[in-house]
Amino acid sequence: MFSFGRSRAAASALSAAKRATPSVRLPGAAQQRRALSIHEYLSADLLRKYGVGVPKGAVAKTAAEAKKVAQEIGTGDLVIKAQVLAGGRGKGTFDNGLKGGVRVIYSPHEAEMFAQQMIGHKLITKQTGAGGRLCSAVYICERKFARREFYLAILMDRASQGPVIVSSSQGGMDIETVAKEQPDAITTTYIDINKGVTDEIARDIATGLGFSEQCIEDAKDTIQKLYKIFVERDATQIEINPLSETDPKVSAIFVNIFGGIVRCDAIATGLIRTVEALNLKIPIIARLQGTNVELAHQIINESGLKIFSIDDLQSAAEKAVQLSKVVKMARDIDVGVEFTLGI
Repeated sequence: MFSFGRSRAAASALSAAKRATPSVRLPGAAQQRRALSIHEYLSADLLRKYGVGVPKGAVAKTAAEAKKVAQEIGTGDLVIKAQVLAGGRGKGTFDNGLKGGVRVIYSPHEAEMFAQQMIGHKLITKQTGAGGRLCSAVYICERKFARREFYLAILMDRASQGPVIVSSSQGGMDIETVAKEQPDAITTTYIDINKGVTDEIARDIATGLGFSEQCIEDAKDTIQKLYKIFVERDATQIEINPLSETDPKVSAIFVNIFGGIVRCDAIATGLIRTVEALNLKIPIIARLQGTNVELAHQIINESGLKIFSIDDLQSAAEKAVQLSKVVKMARDIDVGVEFTLGI
């Protein structure tokens, strides 16, 4: 979530993590007050403009638009989210009885169906009160599978009269609960507004959160880009929950399936379609055993894709490790690598 304005969650996290210090108020100075929050789809658009990685998605204000957006995204694994400025949307209930303001969907038809039930109806969550809030649009985006989830917020701190970055390894959950039950899991980093977020500061935050070694630099860049948004857009707060590591550094895929009742040729066909749909460039090692295994080998070999079909489990596992090392070595020296079947 990205927002302008003051969040009780981030404020609670900050209060739990910092020492109590007196705030300074200049005599006769008017206190600036802002209460502008923007919807998730606008937040995502802004993040994209600054080069921050976000899932592919778009807003829809009618059921027909929702279907069209899902078709344009072009994947069968999507999420539809009610655009209501309130927390707890996933566990909320609409006034028409529909449960959940955030739903996983698998087709344009489902996008249309759920949009029809969300748009024009009020969503009641733990933050809206009994009256709920009207949903006038939905945001549809591709679903990403996070390897790790973190929490990060940048906000103005009254006590220090400057920006702070509040971060936690406990992302993807209610930060207020984390602040109450695990205050030690929250870290506060005070930023010198004249120096900004240096490489060292951003890298230390990324490392402290627990990003994988190969993702530290990407996380550092993301933190600095978020701070740039904070400064250039004159924000009082930016909150990302979760800030996810999706592990894009995969260097090889090992598929080991015993077909049993399910035919191996059907599995092979599904594997080929997945590789084509995702445009995978890394080596894929498939070890299939079961019904129609010979036909499965033939389908894979005739596909023209870089899929290594190997019968023996030990040999397949060793091949996966070897090819993974080759890809990693190539990435380390910033060169491309091509594979030919039969090596």
